[in-house]
Amino acid sequence: MTSPSFFNAPPRFFKSIYLALVVVAVYASFFTSLPSKLPQLPKPHASIPSKVEPTSTVHDAISSDFRFSTHVSGSVSGNPSTKRIKAQSTQSLLRSHTKAVVQTIPQATKVHPTNMVTQPSQKAGTKPHTKPTETNSPMEAVANATLGFEKIIAINLPERTDRRDVLSLMSTMNNIKLEWHEAVKGEDLATKAWPSHWDKKLKMGELGNWRSHLSAIRRVVEEGYSSALIIEDDADWDLSLKSQLHMFAEKARIIGNVPLDKQTPSPYGDAWDLLWLGECATPPGPSDSQIFPGAGDQAHWVFRTHGGMACLYGYAVTQRSARMLMGWLLDVDEATDFAVGKFCSNHSCVTVWPELIGSHKSAGPRNRDSSISNQTDEAREKGETRNIVNSAILDMLGRIGPSPKLRVWPG
Repeated sequence: MTSPSFFNAPPRFFKSIYLALVVVAVYASFFTSLPSKLPQLPKPHASIPSKVEPTSTVHDAISSDFRFSTHVSGSVSGNPSTKRIKAQSTQSLLRSHTKAVVQTIPQATKVHPTNMVTQPSQKAGTKPHTKPTETNSPMEAVANATLGFEKIIAINLPERTDRRDVLSLMSTMNNIKLEWHEAVKGEDLATKAWPSHWDKKLKMGELGNWRSHLSAIRRVVEEGYSSALIIEDDADWDLSLKSQLHMFAEKARIIGNVPLDKQTPSPYGDAWDLLWLGECATPPGPSDSQIFPGAGDQAHWVFRTHGGMACLYGYAVTQRSARMLMGWLLDVDEATDFAVGKFCSNHSCVTVWPELIGSHKSAGPRNRDSSISNQTDEAREKGETRNIVNSAILDMLGRIGPSPKLRVWPG
């Protein structure tokens, strides 16, 4: 009897093995290709950046369509008032794009409104206390009563007692000390005292504005102030101004390559001729600008400007640059703010957008807005300050001003 053997197995046995191998091969092929057939799910948190982007990258994310490529004075037509209005409307388009930038800034570094009024101490007989500041910091002086400058000069027409009342009260409540400077009207200037090349098509208000700012700058020169901040009498700022200026000072030093720990006469460093803190026509700066968080959804760009500026809500000069700016303005043929803008094309000017010092528009007839030109008689229902999130003026009026009923026009 022959012993059983693999080779002696019946054909049906080999056929069963063959079919089993085919089934295994088919299943293996199916499960191997299955992942490629399924829809790919996104990786968790793939769109969330692991860290805040550098300033230049964040700034480049803003559409270049919203940047000015020419000076404001040459990009829009019409009189100076029209140019400023058009520039402000451009700012409105840009303002909405700051929210995307602020979202990349850690929440802990954002500025929140603070009450700048010194609070009374809890114990009788002790000195009032204020928020502690960083000791031995070159930028510590930003928090003093003159914001780190030797003087703050406020220009005011004697007839605009309404503006002086509001600014005096608001600045006092914010522990800020002002020196008042009397403005003049263009009609009161002798023709012989006009700039030799003055455009006579400009309004008398523009002429008075030129003389008023030039006289304020001359005061800096004559009094020998090491530095001064010059503001107009409708100036307004955020309740967190001193915190904002501390961050601005840091960015201004970085732009000027001044070490943050270097002791300089000015807390803002020593590499600037003019700090334009309040204007109405500055777009976001070049890709190398510095950025810091503002109040609410704001983000502020700090950069060196070479022109394209308008409005003189607030600007700072040193003794040296005051002399240069005074010489520059002795003979002009255009509105003063445009002339100062051209000054920046040849000098070191650092600006911030959105502005830190704004122009307050009170409730009531709009023809009160400007002492340079008459506006429409249309009334404004409530007071406002463009680009200022927590208005110091509105805060003051809300706490100690007229009743809410009288703060709305008509009363």
